[in-house]
Amino acid sequence: MPKREIGVVELRRAFSDTLNEVAYRDAEVIITRNGKRVAALVSMKTYESFVKSGQKIEFARDALRYLRGMPEDVRAQLLARIRELPDQPYPADSRKLRAPGGAYRVKSGEYRIIYTVTDGTVWVIRVGRREEVYTSL
Repeated sequence: MPKREIGVVELRRAFSDTLNEVAYRDAEVIITRNGKRVAALVSMKTYESFVKSGQKIEFARDALRYLRGMPEDVRAQLLARIRELPDQPYPADSRKLRAPGGAYRVKSGEYRIIYTVTDGTVWVIRVGRREEVYTSL
């Protein structure tokens, strides 16, 4: 089900309905305050799949800044790909880069995700279009 955004005031009025939507329809609801995203409601199934792996995902400041500037549909595509990495950090389409530090890359359409895996944590170093992501690695 697609994500939707809801303000805090509206959420207070429709909390029960929103909670049922998240729990039984596996919806994802982004909560906003003063037009800024502050939290999210997700189903237990989604939450448990995120937590169960034991590995975490951390983002470099540049990667996070790039993702925040992306259109919602592209950001969702990239984040879906990044969320797969803790369960399978070296998927079949990943490639080890010659960059120092043992970085890997995976494709997501015309975008590339550069990351390393250290002590059970996936560190997303850089995200970007294929023609720009490899510069100054």
